[in-house]
Amino acid sequence: MFKFLTTTAIVAMAIPVAANAQAQAPRVVFDIKASDTATALNAFARQAGVHVSFPYDAVANRRAAALRGRFTRDEALRRLIAGQGLMIAEETPSMIALKVIPVETPQVSQKPRPPIPRGRISSCSARASRARCRRCRPRRWRN
Repeated sequence: MFKFLTTTAIVAMAIPVAANAQAQAPRVVFDIKASDTATALNAFARQAGVHVSFPYDAVANRRAAALRGRFTRDEALRRLIAGQGLMIAEETPSMIALKVIPVETPQVSQKPRPPIPRGRISSCSARASRARCRRCRPRRWRN
């Protein structure tokens, strides 16, 4: 019983310490001008002191907004890659790897095509009347 209470007390004291450590991540002053995303990510890497790996083809023709102010490394990176189609694949204290967000293609259900109507076929309409528009030439009856 005493071991259980001791373990519970230690865990209860460790939870606020871990939450406080996350809340006090170091803030860095960032001054990144609005430019293409590749240049902005390279500037982020220099100012944050980390290596950033990203697929250049995915960001080649995209623009990133300016980022100025004091942010944690995580906040700054998330602001830079917001809306760019990138996500964090792996993160260590000295390196960040980004990857393209996979895009799921919607499944289109293939409905069977309606059968070809028998009888008179018109390109302008499928009505039963014999009236035709000016564009249509008389068609022959199908057997």
